Amino acid sequence: MEFREDLEKIADRVDYILLVTHVVALPELTAPKPHRVFDFLNAYIATSEMADLFDNFLISYAFMGHVHHRLSVS
Repeated sequence: MEFREDLEKIADRVDYILLVTHVVALPELTAPKPHRVFDFLNAYIATSEMADLFDNFLISYAFMGHVHHRLSVS
């Protein structure tokens, strides 16, 4: 993933990282289940490929699109 390579290049030179994505990058932020519409759509509006970025990089803030629910994860 090119994005991961970019983060590796800058990780030791920044104080924080602001992550902005069009898709949901954390499974915890997908629409709650069961939901008659989003049960099917969660597969298309989220990705788990980026979830480990939060464990491996100092991502202080993240803004993600696609889900019309406002949630916070600490």
